[in-house]
Amino acid sequence: MPYAYVCPVCGITSRPYLTHLGAERHGWRHRGFAHWGDYPDGEHVRRVSWIGPQRRDAAVVTAVVAGLLIAAFLSRWR
Repeated sequence: MPYAYVCPVCGITSRPYLTHLGAERHGWRHRGFAHWGDYPDGEHVRRVSWIGPQRRDAAVVTAVVAGLLIAAFLSRWR
């Protein structure tokens, strides 16, 4: 399961990261830029669902490309 950094003060949730450390590093950068290095109350890293919009888009593109390749292959057989 991927992880995301959550800052309740800013109301943001980071994009998904494959590792807990990746989400933590996002939090470190956010904390440095948005909070001058201070730790916002309630910030945390949480698990998120695996299929995000980017992954869904990749699945759709893969299906379309596969369909086009199959259609091209079958048209050669006629």
